[in-house]
Amino acid sequence: MSQEIFKAEILPIREKLFHIAQKMLTDEQDAEDAIQEVLLKLWHTRESLLNYDNVAAFATTVTKNHCLDRLKIKKRTESLDE
Repeated sequence: MSQEIFKAEILPIREKLFHIAQKMLTDEQDAEDAIQEVLLKLWHTRESLLNYDNVAAFATTVTKNHCLDRLKIKKRTESLDE
């Protein structure tokens, strides 16, 4: 996937991904950080994105899974602090 295709297919859904992350993480800065990490992951795996029929759906799934991972880490960290 070229840079132009990535910009055309992934970047337009950035706001949608951000809203998903914000709902899941509740903190705006955490959501912004999560989306930056997701976009970086997608960029590094951009060649394999061509294998997906619906790249937006895949990006949404990656975002949700990334947020769930962040929540698990946060929960573990909070339980260690107690």
